[in-house]
Amino acid sequence: MLSGMKAKKIFIGFPMRCRHLISDQRGVTTIEYALIGVAMALLITMAVGKGSVFSDKMKLAFDNIGNGVANATSQIDQDLVGGKQGPKG
Repeated sequence: MLSGMKAKKIFIGFPMRCRHLISDQRGVTTIEYALIGVAMALLITMAVGKGSVFSDKMKLAFDNIGNGVANATSQIDQDLVGGKQGPKG
């Protein structure tokens, strides 16, 4: 338990500590950067998230690239099995 004198010191010093805490600017920049980071993460999630236009277009582009590589590989395999030579360079 707190003695009466110690409790009085804590009670009297409380407003001064509150004023000091309010005027202290040391953590403000960190908090601002954290808020900016959260906002950017939300925007990126909304832009790239499932069902977004950007996400759908990226999926289509990668599917087209994959299909092109698969077709080219298949054509090379057929040319090698058929005995055809590659382009002369």
